[in-house]
Amino acid sequence: MKISIGSIIVLAIVIALAFLVISKDREAMQQAQAFCATVKVGDDPNGLRERAIAGGAIPSTQWQDEAGGKRLLLAIYLGGFPLNRHICSIEAKDKVIDVQYTHLS
Repeated sequence: MKISIGSIIVLAIVIALAFLVISKDREAMQQAQAFCATVKVGDDPNGLRERAIAGGAIPSTQWQDEAGGKRLLLAIYLGGFPLNRHICSIEAKDKVIDVQYTHLS
């Protein structure tokens, strides 16, 4: 069986794209987990949005008001696969109340 140069090139491109997508997804996961690891319950929430964005979170990351005077920050890091999101979720009032890493795909 003879394999053409064109087939080899197409296969190489597919493998390279798969590698890039997997690498981007892994990078997003590591960024989200690393950011979450720097935030502790009881921390001052001021500046967390800016730190998240500086660390790779999407620029539209914003605090959202919740009931009871609480605020929620969803620091979203985009993965390589479509709709793949790695999220560091932070709930705060005057101080950070909760920090969680979540993955949505």
